[in-house]
Amino acid sequence: ITELCKCDIKGEIAALDVRPFSHLSGDCRSFSLNAKILLKSESYCVNDIAVIEDAFSTKFETELEKANLTFKSICENISEKCQFKKNIELNESISSVVDIWCEVQSKKVKTEADKICLSAVILVGMLACDGDDNVFYCEKPLDFEWSHPIACESERFEFDPEIEICSVSFAIMNANCIELRTEMLITGAVYEKNEISLITDIKVDPQKPCCKEKTGGVVVCFSDDKACVWDIARKYNADIDEIM
Repeated sequence: ITELCKCDIKGEIAALDVRPFSHLSGDCRSFSLNAKILLKSESYCVNDIAVIEDAFSTKFETELEKANLTFKSICENISEKCQFKKNIELNESISSVVDIWCEVQSKKVKTEADKICLSAVILVGMLACDGDDNVFYCEKPLDFEWSHPIACESERFEFDPEIEICSVSFAIMNANCIELRTEMLITGAVYEKNEISLITDIKVDPQKPCCKEKTGGVVVCFSDDKACVWDIARKYNADIDEIM
C-alpha cells in the first residue's frame, strides 16, 4: 500500500471489559478499561494486470472456457455530517426528560441515476417524567433519508455506509410533543463495479487440425473503420503477421 492507494477503514468494538479500580486509600473513584478493537481495511491500488480475453490456434481446434470476473475500485470516500430534526408525538404527558439517546436500527441503500440514496430507521429511546414525577420509558422509530451525488464512470455501485450518532438534543414543545435534534456522521467508500469476461482455461486438441477453405491464393477482405487485425486473423484462421 502506497500513498497513491485509496483505503476504506472501519472500526468496531470487539470486546470491552470495565472494572472498578480502588486506590491505596480504599476510595473507589475510578475504573480500569480494556478494549479490543476490530479494524478492517480495504485498499484499492491502481495496477495494470495482463489478462487474456480471447485466443485461437491457427493449426488445431481450440476450446475456450470463460468466466465473468467483477473488479471493484473505490470511486469516492464519503464523510459527511448531516442534521436530523423531527417532532415526536408522545402517548403520555411529560414534565421533563431524564435522558434521551438514539441508535441506528436498520439501513438500506439504493442508487438512482447519478446519486446514492440511503434510508434508515433511527430508534429513539427516552426516560421521562410525567406530571407526578414518575419516571417512564418510551421509544419511537423514526425514518431517516439521505442522498449524495456521485460521479463515476461505471453505472454499478456498492456502498455500505457507517452511521454514527454524534450528538442528541431536544426541546419540549408541549406536554405531548418534543422536538428531537440529532447530528449524524455518514462515512464509507463508494465502489464502482466493472465486469470483464476473461479466459480461465484453453484446450487445444492436436488430433483435430483446423480445416481451412482453399478458395484461392489470395483472400481479399474489405474491413470497416472499427475492424482490428486480431478479428480478421481469427475469422480466417490466419496468423497476425500474415495479415499485417
